[in-house]
Amino acid sequence: MTRPSAVNIHRTNPPDWFKQADFGIIIHWGPYSVPAYAPVNIPDYGTLIKTKSLGYLFEHQPYAEWYGNSMLLPNSPVAAYHRTHYGNTSYADFAKTFKQTAQNVDVQAWAAAFANAGAKYVVIVTKHHDGFVMFDPHTNNPYEPDYHLNFDFVGELAQAVRAHGMRFGTYYSSLLDWTFPHLPIKDYGSFLLGNDKSQTYKDYVWHQWHELIDRYHPDVLWSDIGYPDDHRLETLFKYYYQQVPEGLVNDRWQQFPDWMRTSWIRPIFNLVVGA
Repeated sequence: MTRPSAVNIHRTNPPDWFKQADFGIIIHWGPYSVPAYAPVNIPDYGTLIKTKSLGYLFEHQPYAEWYGNSMLLPNSPVAAYHRTHYGNTSYADFAKTFKQTAQNVDVQAWAAAFANAGAKYVVIVTKHHDGFVMFDPHTNNPYEPDYHLNFDFVGELAQAVRAHGMRFGTYYSSLLDWTFPHLPIKDYGSFLLGNDKSQTYKDYVWHQWHELIDRYHPDVLWSDIGYPDDHRLETLFKYYYQQVPEGLVNDRWQQFPDWMRTSWIRPIFNLVVGA
């Protein structure tokens, strides 16, 4: 469910630069890149959604970015892979390894490769559902204060991308963050219930989106899954367009009311959607 007032802030027509941008690249790179595993001997995501229950989909999640959730589902292919290859290694251990090696990244080489491939814009995942932040934030996570890179990777990449004549955008997982109190997501009910609904989390997301806007002036704001039930979303959009008049906002800002994300509603949703 999306608030109509928030939807109305979206542009009805994309800016001219986007109409001519026939090829863009989105980068998923984070702690999940350490194990870099998801099951591949299953149907594609679209087929899974159409033919399988959501319970099956979450257990056989084909996205490596979901490794941190999938490893918690004991019967999932990822859990079996993790037991075999990593034993008792935690996802936090992957984050530590990633932090140590990420500083060796060559953003200039990345940007040159993207430009040579003909890309017109690049979007970087600044925080996926695992909650790991890909820059040195001013707003720290209250539960995992060091769960981020210790250098401004996003800023360095933005500068390199723009120096090669491309537009730059930021992806940010607004609704899901597994560093905050949550349940492992194994069905539709736990998906709705599976993240923090507190004002603390709403403020955290609000401030980090503003930080992304103020520091990087992204040409694209790319939210994922949805946005917390926070009345300030319309204000966020207005602020963004004031700062980036030719900016573009994607369509994944749906707001699930907090009453839908309570324990009593979970079995009802699971029954309705067959999860």
